[in-house]
Amino acid sequence: MRHLINISLLLSISASILAQADPYLLKDFKKVNSPATCVSFTPDGKSLLAGYNDGNARIISIDNGTYGEAFGAHWKGVKAVEMSNDGKLIFTAGDNTLKGWTPQGTPVFLIKDMTTTIMSADLDSSGKYIVAGEFSKTLKVYDVAKAERIAEYRGHADVAMTVCFNHSGTKIASASGDGNIRIWDRESGLVVSQLNGQTVDIYSLAFTDDGQFLASAAKDKTINIYDLKLGKLIKVLKGHTNQVMDVEFSKDGLFLISASFDKSIRLWELQTGKCLYTFIDNKEAVLDVEFSPDGKTFASASFDQSVKLWNFSNEIMVDYYYSPLINDEMQDKIFLPKQKGETRDVWEARQLKAAQMKMEIYERYYVRYLNDLKNGSLPTL
Repeated sequence: MRHLINISLLLSISASILAQADPYLLKDFKKVNSPATCVSFTPDGKSLLAGYNDGNARIISIDNGTYGEAFGAHWKGVKAVEMSNDGKLIFTAGDNTLKGWTPQGTPVFLIKDMTTTIMSADLDSSGKYIVAGEFSKTLKVYDVAKAERIAEYRGHADVAMTVCFNHSGTKIASASGDGNIRIWDRESGLVVSQLNGQTVDIYSLAFTDDGQFLASAAKDKTINIYDLKLGKLIKVLKGHTNQVMDVEFSKDGLFLISASFDKSIRLWELQTGKCLYTFIDNKEAVLDVEFSPDGKTFASASFDQSVKLWNFSNEIMVDYYYSPLINDEMQDKIFLPKQKGETRDVWEARQLKAAQMKMEIYERYYVRYLNDLKNGSLPTL
């Protein structure tokens, strides 16, 4: 009987641990009664733009979690929603249309130029151009100010599953359902590079800000990393247990986050290809992730109807490599729990000092981490 009680206790403890929120989850915004399909930040980083499978998008205030009125009115789910850098225009892509809106939700333009469903769309960093990939295997580029098509690219043998601009907006990456990846020059429309991707559907592409590397996320559960200067595959990241839906590089290009149908988000260290952390607070597939403008947080959109904000903390990297050393340094009595006879004022003052000391320890070890990463001298685990 004692064994049964112990097993029951263990199961109870395990369930309690699994029920706890991820320590890096900052905010879980209230749910809309529809799967969240895409998410992006406003340029000032104060709000999120979330697209939903009901065909509408919403603006979410990060500070207080309030939602603006729904806009979009697409008859299929929203595939992309982004705001121009000047904050004056929001575009949504869904069904076979591109729509422009003011931040207040007033319609600005309607482009119904696609003959088939839009699979992916992206706004370049200048806010001047939108590229959209279609089910019909074509890519089309639009002038935002004129709300008209200025180019059409053909060449993929299967559905144009995903498209994206590089940071400067001069190049466009596209991937087909047959795994073929092409890099196009936006002005000439010529293919400047062709990469052999995964042999299955590729759902997402992302450039590093400096344009040197490209990541692709695929149905086969893998993420490919390409060096565009060398024009070749340099790493294959494995670990997800279901198809990978989205990838995004950190602002410094050292890390990558990935979203998957396995309900998780993973953080990868590009130089080593290691998965440093798995964020596991979602109940269903995670469809989209994006870093904030300052790179300190990231947002996610999930089929479980949630939009979440996460802390992209340096503690993750430090704990992965240096946790034994960190634990040794935090044996100082200042980190002890509230002691018998300790007044509230003394306890709170000690808490503040402990928090400051912890921050200084982690900052020091993060500097060490960056040096070890650069020099190839990271601790062997």
